[in-house]
Amino acid sequence: MHIVNDSLSSRLRIVVVGAGGNGSMLLPHLARIATSLRSLGRRSEIEVSVYDPDTVSEANLGRQAFSPSDLGLNKAVALVNRINLFFGLDWSAHPTAFNAIHYWPGVVITCVDRLAVRKEFARQSWGTRYWLDLGNGSNFGQVVLGGWGLPTIFDINPSLMDAEDDPDEPSCSVAESLARQDLFINSALANYAGQLVWTMLRTGQLEHHGFYINLRTGRTAPIPVPTHAATKPTQKRARK
Repeated sequence: MHIVNDSLSSRLRIVVVGAGGNGSMLLPHLARIATSLRSLGRRSEIEVSVYDPDTVSEANLGRQAFSPSDLGLNKAVALVNRINLFFGLDWSAHPTAFNAIHYWPGVVITCVDRLAVRKEFARQSWGTRYWLDLGNGSNFGQVVLGGWGLPTIFDINPSLMDAEDDPDEPSCSVAESLARQDLFINSALANYAGQLVWTMLRTGQLEHHGFYINLRTGRTAPIPVPTHAATKPTQKRARK
């Protein structure tokens, strides 16, 4: 069992990189988590910042959490404005790409489809922060929480560093988009990612730190916490 680092009991800063298929489905779950923790008496707040330079196109309608009224708007701005109004939050949206080399404490959640971007995150140090990565194919994917002693998705699958991005161009229609990815793969991953975040913040303990999901076979396999990571992360404390 992995004991979640107690730094998350104070003001938690979460960066969500990517507000497309996975990101747009996950953000409402994070808002529900923040609202539920507040209702349970948690004093600290969850500060969420969302980064995505892309705008909403017609191909995003249906599979991603956007409506026709969002067409032409920046994805991060459209989603965060909606969530802030609905849940009474004060999250921030950034219509730019997030630079992986900038250190950010807390939790970084990557919801990007470009492998090259995820490689940049894999090259960073995750000894004193968490990295939650969501990645998927047409009807399968995985959710992996790494950092603070937990292996990242690239630690589990080191061959990803030698893999290449899909050379296909982005879909330009809803029909083409659905032909490349199942309608519910993004929401399936977001549900499991949301449950993982909820468990780590609600209980402070994790028996598994990720999931493999396959919609075609209907199977989901948890990724157990490895023995070497099943201890409380060390944290230096200032002397009084």
